[in-house]
Amino acid sequence: MSGRAEILDGVITIRIPVENLTPIIEGAWATGNLMGRLRLTNSSEFALDLLRELNRESEDGSTPIHRLFDKCIYEAVDQGAQGIEFHPTQNF
Repeated sequence: MSGRAEILDGVITIRIPVENLTPIIEGAWATGNLMGRLRLTNSSEFALDLLRELNRESEDGSTPIHRLFDKCIYEAVDQGAQGIEFHPTQNF
């Protein structure tokens, strides 16, 4: 498995084993999401740089993780997620 999101002790946790970065990179290339085919030569070293990018803040303070959550919140609501509703002061 290349990654998994779960709730552990009340915390949303995304777990991606470093050893699974090679198939993740291959998958990104196969779907056209990379500028070219890449080969991982040091997974531990690359994982640290990838982590820095996941946590890199834009000028507005958001990170790729924030944008991932924004997209997934939208999709969950669009698919009829339970336990969430529009705020009473929402103007349409």
